[in-house]
Order: sequence, then C-alpha cells, then structure tokens
Amino acid sequence: MGICKSKKQNQTPQQIRIQHVKSANATDIVKESSPNNVAPGSVIIQSQQDFLMKSQELLTPDRQNTANKGKFFNTYTLLKNLKSPNEQIRQVCTVQHNQTGVTKIAIIQTHHYKQSDLSKIQNKIQLLKKLDHPNIMFIYDFFIDSKQLYIVTENYDGGTLFSRLKSDNKDQSVSKNQLIQIYFQQIFAGLQYLHSIGINHKNLKPENILFQSQQNQLIKLVDYSNSRVKSNDDDLLEINYLAPEVIQKQQYTQASDMWSCGVLLYEIWTRSLPFQGDNLKEKKENILKGKIIKDDSWNKIPPDAQKLINLMLNVNPSKRISAAECLKHDYFKNIVNYTDRTFVDDMLQRIQQYQSKSEFQKLLLSIMINKLMDEKEKEKLMIAFEAIDDNKDGKITKSELKKFLTIEKQRTLTDKIFQILDSNQNGYIEFHEFLLASCDTDKLVNKENLEILFKFMDKNQSQQITIKELKSLFIEARLTDQEWEQIFNQGDLNQNGKLSFQEFSQLLKSHSNSI
Repeated sequence: MGICKSKKQNQTPQQIRIQHVKSANATDIVKESSPNNVAPGSVIIQSQQDFLMKSQELLTPDRQNTANKGKFFNTYTLLKNLKSPNEQIRQVCTVQHNQTGVTKIAIIQTHHYKQSDLSKIQNKIQLLKKLDHPNIMFIYDFFIDSKQLYIVTENYDGGTLFSRLKSDNKDQSVSKNQLIQIYFQQIFAGLQYLHSIGINHKNLKPENILFQSQQNQLIKLVDYSNSRVKSNDDDLLEINYLAPEVIQKQQYTQASDMWSCGVLLYEIWTRSLPFQGDNLKEKKENILKGKIIKDDSWNKIPPDAQKLINLMLNVNPSKRISAAECLKHDYFKNIVNYTDRTFVDDMLQRIQQYQSKSEFQKLLLSIMINKLMDEKEKEKLMIAFEAIDDNKDGKITKSELKKFLTIEKQRTLTDKIFQILDSNQNGYIEFHEFLLASCDTDKLVNKENLEILFKFMDKNQSQQITIKELKSLFIEARLTDQEWEQIFNQGDLNQNGKLSFQEFSQLLKSHSNSI
C-alpha cells in the first residue's frame, strides 16, 4: 500500500468579500458584496467571510450541545446490560433514545466528584467529543447527576478483536494474515490520530477494540474501564498489556500504547501472551526484561509481522516504533483497500450538490446526521474516507484526493471537490466535513426524520421553532444576534421569527440530492 509521506500543512484562507442574500424561494445565492444586491428583508453583514467561517464552526460535532441538565432515564430507555469489567463501578448497556428510537451504547459510571469538579468533567467530555476519526469512539450525549455520569456513544455490535478474527477467518477468500493486516492498520490509524493531538489511550486490550457491526470490518478504539482491579488474579490479567515503564510507575507515554499493541499483535497470531510467569512477580520480571517467548507458535508468524512486534516490544520507550511508523512498515505494504466505485461516483455527485445548501440547511443536516443517520450509511462513508486517507491520519489532503480519483474526468474536479469539503479552510478534509457533504440526503431527509428532528428542536412544544431554540442546540457559538437572524431568515419564509413544520420541511427538502 502506498503511503503519502508529505506533511499536511495549514493553508491561509482566501479573504473573499461575498454577500449571501435571501432569494424568493428561500435558497442561498452568492453575489459580490454590494448594497444594490441585497434583497428586501436581508441583514447586511459587514464581514461576510467572517460570518461564513463562524457558521461553519458550528458544523463540527463538538459544537452541538450534549450537556444535558435533565435526567438520563427521561431521555433514554435501558434495553440490555452488556458484560463490563468492574460492574460495581461502571455499567455498559444498550439504550434507545425516547424521541428518535435510535439505539446507542451508554456507559453509566458511579462518581464521587465534588460540585466544583463537575465543570471540569464536562470540559473533559467536550474535549473527547472533538475526536473526529472513523476508528475512534464517538460521543453523542452525556448526563451527570449527584451520583452517576452517563456517556452515550455509537452502537458497536460487531464483536471484539479476537472473536471477529475467529468468525472472519472462516471466509476462505481472505487469509488470516490479510485480516490481521486490515485490523491492525485501523488500530494504528486510530492511535496515530490520538497521539497527534496529545491523547494516549492508556487501556489497550482486546475488549477495548470493537467492530462497528457484523456487516463490515470497521474497527473502533473504545475505553470502557479506567479502574485498576484489585484482586491478585485480575492484577495478573491487567499487567499483560502494560509497558515496563508503566509497571515501574514511570510516566505513561505514546510509546506505552505501542507496547500494548505489540502484545496484541503477538497474541492475535499465537493465541498466547509474549510474557509468561507462574505468578505476578515472575511475569513482571519477564516483562521488564523484554523476554519474549519465541516457540513454535512464534515461528508461524510472518517475518515482517515478527519484525514489527519486536519493534513495539522494545523495553526502551525511546526506541519503540510509533503508530505512524507502523503504518509505513513493510508488513502493510501489500494491503489492499476495497472500494465500491459505483458508490464513490454517487458520493462525488452528492458532494458537488452540497455547495448549493445554505448555512441553515447545513446546520440542520449536521444535527440530523448526529441524531438520526442510519449507522450502515455512516459506515459506508467511514470506509470510503479511510480509503481516500492514504496515510491514515484522519485527514484528507488534496494530493490524497487526487490520487484516489483514478478516472481522469474526476481528477479534473479535485480542486472543486476539495474546496467544497474543506469548509473551515484549514487545508485538509476532516471526517465530519466529509460526512456532512457526502451523506445521502434522499435517505436521511425523510418524513419520519423530519418529524423527529422538528419535535427535538421544538423545546417548548409550541409547534414552531424559534431562534432561541436553534441557538440552544450549539455551544461556544461566536455568531452575533444579527448573524443568527440572517441564518434563521433563510428558512423563515413569512419572516415572523418562527419556523413552522412546513417551512422546516421545505428548507431541508429544497436541496435534496435528487434535485
């Protein structure tokens, strides 16, 4: 597999002075800024480029307000308890949203935080919600009360790392080696992304590497347990994936995550652990010495995989290979990413149509994707994103996009497509930008979803949506009241400061993919 070695650099946004004006059919058209071009009832914004940038900021998932002051069980219904370590402290279960009917995973954790610490916890969750990578757990909602913290995430029902290898390996068309390559490429991709933004996983083990669904091989890195279990037997189990420096109570670093990956890669090949011992003390000593068991099972591991394991299980953290370097290792040089070209062609057409949507339409679509998008549709786009993202860092550059578009006619559209997708103009395409522009709105914007979303936004159940209700859905918005009014007026046809269901439906349907 070819890896793009060029670094992705930020680009300075072009300072273009433009004016959005409201047309008779409530769609948004772009004209050169001039008082003569402003339609009656439009709000003149002095710096339209600044307005556009501020409105684009709200399209990121972390800007949607997920801090809930209400009770968790007023919003979600518990469906099924899932097996979870240390269940007296943390419970993992499937839940159903009472309004949307969508199934998610909920992590319910007992806490002893002081009231003064709750804002810090909320800030930490908000930081985790900024994570934007196909192989990283996505947080949808969170609640906190005096006793418990509730975190709602994507639904993962595809099994754990080792259970899936057993079932996937029944397919004779794909070898065990190819499956392991596919799995670990994604693990390293997720880790590379976390490490690039200064986050260490700290808890890599088989049960924290899950598959999105049984229908695909999309891996998610999750973390269901931060607590250390106290019994001797569990201490023996827990230590299996810890790096020597962590056992010695030194600082946990990115290299410590890579040691855990080395243990996992060894274990998935041999079905045993690289460091053994009759008791905890003996096992610790073997880990600290880096004394890897190299028996007959080891000899069955492909040479390139053996080399990669040795590079990760180096007792010296400074000499341990990084996640980014793992992705460039010879072990992955022959991996092939399958892509449905028909799906890609349809996706590119949707992306080109996305540019005609107004700011209000984009905001509503971002909420609808977050709350209501079918997981299978989302998975298809995740797989397409990863196929384009050649170096697996969670960002698509213009060169990666051009390389992916193999048909010459498509390659000529690279600049146009990139300009559409890079909404925040930082020089690369992030996953949330890709998802918003490439989703199939013909499937997403249906009558049922329109009714659910309208009811969700209509907080006071007045059968109308106000600017105040729209603003309440977002946090850290830099838009002024005047700018919020400009956005709202794109859907408020009768200019009464309220949005009826008819106006709401017309706004979202006016730029469906089929038009």
